Amino acid sequence: MPETSNRFLFAREHRDPAAGGATGRWDGSGTLSGMGVSRFLQLGLLLAVWLAGAAVRAQPVAVADTLVVTAGSEDLAGVIAAVGRRMREADLRAAPYAYTTVTTRTDAYGPDDSTGVVIVTRTVARQIRDQDQGGRTVTLATRTRRFEDGNLVWESTRDEPGSARWREPARPLLESLPFAEGAADKYRYEVRERHLVGNTLIYRIAFTPRNRFDPLPSGEVWVDYAGWVMRRLVAHMDRGTTPTALLDEVPLYRLVQEQRDGLWLPVDVHLVMDLKPAPLVTLPRRMDLRVQVTDVEVRGSVDARHRRLTADERDPEEFWLTPEAAADSLAAFWARVDAPWTAGGDSLTMDGPPVAVEDSLVTWADGQLAALAHAGRPWLLSAVPLAPRFNRALGLVPRVRVTAGRAGDPAPSARLWAGWGLAEGRGVGKVEVGREAVGHRRWGWQLAAWSQARPFVAADRPLRDISALLYGADPRSFVREDAAHAVVLCRLGTGLRIEVRAGVFRHRSLDQATDWNLGGQDPSPGALMAAEAVEGHTLGLGLQGIGRGWRWRTEAGSWSYTGRPDRWRLQAEVGWKGQDAGGNAWRLSAGGVRWTRTAPVQDQVWLGGWGSLGGWPAGRLRGDQGLTAQVETDLAADLLRAVRFPVLAGMRLQPVIALEGGWTDGGGPLGSVAAGFQRRLGLPVLGRFQNLRMLAAWPVGPGAQEAGMRVLVGMAE
Repeated sequence: MPETSNRFLFAREHRDPAAGGATGRWDGSGTLSGMGVSRFLQLGLLLAVWLAGAAVRAQPVAVADTLVVTAGSEDLAGVIAAVGRRMREADLRAAPYAYTTVTTRTDAYGPDDSTGVVIVTRTVARQIRDQDQGGRTVTLATRTRRFEDGNLVWESTRDEPGSARWREPARPLLESLPFAEGAADKYRYEVRERHLVGNTLIYRIAFTPRNRFDPLPSGEVWVDYAGWVMRRLVAHMDRGTTPTALLDEVPLYRLVQEQRDGLWLPVDVHLVMDLKPAPLVTLPRRMDLRVQVTDVEVRGSVDARHRRLTADERDPEEFWLTPEAAADSLAAFWARVDAPWTAGGDSLTMDGPPVAVEDSLVTWADGQLAALAHAGRPWLLSAVPLAPRFNRALGLVPRVRVTAGRAGDPAPSARLWAGWGLAEGRGVGKVEVGREAVGHRRWGWQLAAWSQARPFVAADRPLRDISALLYGADPRSFVREDAAHAVVLCRLGTGLRIEVRAGVFRHRSLDQATDWNLGGQDPSPGALMAAEAVEGHTLGLGLQGIGRGWRWRTEAGSWSYTGRPDRWRLQAEVGWKGQDAGGNAWRLSAGGVRWTRTAPVQDQVWLGGWGSLGGWPAGRLRGDQGLTAQVETDLAADLLRAVRFPVLAGMRLQPVIALEGGWTDGGGPLGSVAAGFQRRLGLPVLGRFQNLRMLAAWPVGPGAQEAGMRVLVGMAE
């Protein structure tokens, strides 16, 4: 029977003597502490089981075959998060390695694979991954075949190898899967099975989203406890859980990880997506993508600590199997697990087994990739249009983004966005040059300069301009800011970094240029207020941290204004987001700012702004010091569907409640409450756009200055 407890990972072991020690099954419940004592527990458990086996042999009648082991408590979400963290750490320590990929893409346009048009494209490539030099790839062969009603009607083959090129880092297809950073707490887990296979303990764990409105997959994962690594993952997203207009469902996302020369690598990734019909666009009914990895070769030594974490150091005598026998048991076990996806032979979609690449061709490809690295990384330039901005100072602002960087290396890089305010007739933009502190890099830096119209109330969510254009939900007060700064940052550890910043600025007042919006609503709140014309410099020191679901930030900085004494600003922010046992999502945040002297209007503490569902008018509360606090919850209950509300019952509208409070020395305390609904518009595969939401709410309480519903479009935290 499956065990439904999502706490208590294990406590006692049952071993069937008839199995001959080759396979077994874990039964019962218990507890497991976090990663800090995992190695101690593992060795202690192995010793205890070995002693228990010796006792059974000496006194087979008097001693039971069950052993109880207890440890500190840790829920399954914590275990999954720890496994994902160890996998990411091992990936960062990985030595350079080369591998061959066989990618098969199948686009089916008919009602099934045997009717209509099916196009199958297979590409074989040789690739190298190097943390220091980035990725490089060379295409070895490509074959495209077209089937009509199951019959091959056209085929194109290119066996000549292509030229080697730099490969930009690929973003994961489903970055919100349980092992992704920060995603484990979004799921419920259930231990389905425990298997002792050879010398390895395997868990089969089912996962489902805690919140039914989250566009997240459901599925099962097989975790290898000996290596603390995910070995198999099978997931799906049913019809109705994908909040996009074109994607119908994701019937399969399957990932297979195997160990190659001391490294755990994804060797088989399979993704299937069903699409909806779209007007004026010809889209396939189903897209099937499979990537298989072969010919893995590690180019250097693997980190010694990584070997200690993954090597099997147990004594194979007596209780434990020999490494050869254990490997045979594991191979047979994974063959049974993989049987549902490998049974039935090759189909048109799978397009046959992986292609065997000749050794001479692999050697030639490795030489081409090595020569490419020796030649150095070229600089690449790209330009793409951005969504236009809209505010009352500049009107509609079309924009373009230009990016320059070294191929195969995300940093250093240069980024520029530029636009033109059509109403005001002036340009705005920002240029950045820097190197991020990501991966194995501990230090980072940035140089930036910009000229733009800044509202007095800082935009706390991206895409606020959509709400401004549709509903006039932006402040009427703007200041033109010309500024530049230099930043040096250092990662002190996981989730902790220190930042030093220095810069100069100039502020000039801007008159309101537009007073219209597409919704025809009053663009208020707030009367037009002139900004002070000031110049000065900034010097600041900040510390940022992130933990399980929470973030905090503290900063102390010096500001100097023309004709005014110097002053200091102290700022602190803390926030937490997570889900409770019922799947309701919570976002809590609080912050405080204090100036030692009077600051210009645009730099005072402001409460309110477009991001407030309840909403104070911009500038209603302001001063030289203040505190704010917000609580927002997204309820997991589908109220409209439960009561079968006409028309809206099938739209998956999620209830939202927001409470806000604040205090400044200039306006005193004030609070607001809002209640409404939101519709999620993004998917995990969309990166930062996965949090795109549309919110509609009715403000009540002291903060409700305008009658009627407020509609906001933007990114959630």
